Amino acid sequence: MTEYNTKYAFPVDIGDYSIFKTVYEQLIPKQQFPVYRHKVGPELIEFKNKFEWLGDYVDYFLLYPGTAIGIHVDGYDGDPFRAVVLNIPVQNAESTTTSWHTMPAETEWKNPWLDGSGAYKGGNAIFVKSAPSNIIEYSLKTTEPIIFNTHIPHSVKNRGPGIRIMASWHTKFDTYEQARTYFNIPISDGN
Repeated sequence: MTEYNTKYAFPVDIGDYSIFKTVYEQLIPKQQFPVYRHKVGPELIEFKNKFEWLGDYVDYFLLYPGTAIGIHVDGYDGDPFRAVVLNIPVQNAESTTTSWHTMPAETEWKNPWLDGSGAYKGGNAIFVKSAPSNIIEYSLKTTEPIIFNTHIPHSVKNRGPGIRIMASWHTKFDTYEQARTYFNIPISDGN
């Protein structure tokens, strides 16, 4: 069992989540990757109705073997875009690590959506352009559904031989602290 540092993430029991693989296989256009934003429809309405804190969109992320999503922050400067998400492993999650970082003040950030270089349209995140260093504060393998703090700099690396697929459901929470309060989750460093 994973020991969680709840400053960054915590598990949520949503029951059987195999439907997310079915949605990926049957409804998601494969030419749209590495990221595809899926509007929740009848195929996921049972989940949405059961968990009133779930939003209207699920982002499907593909990460190829040996690749990474660099250090970034979703919905920066107080923007609620992807402020809190429910990450759901769909395929090959056991070889992929998400890490949260402390970045020095002199870090230079880049918004890839300003110049059109972002992986998908409609994003709102900033990525590290350059930094003299960074400290990995916490890492985990998302092998079960988790509520995820996207406002702390984080990165994702797939060290496995297969394509990792993650469903990332936007929530209605405006802040990670609001989600922790809702689920009555105290801050714990996992020890």
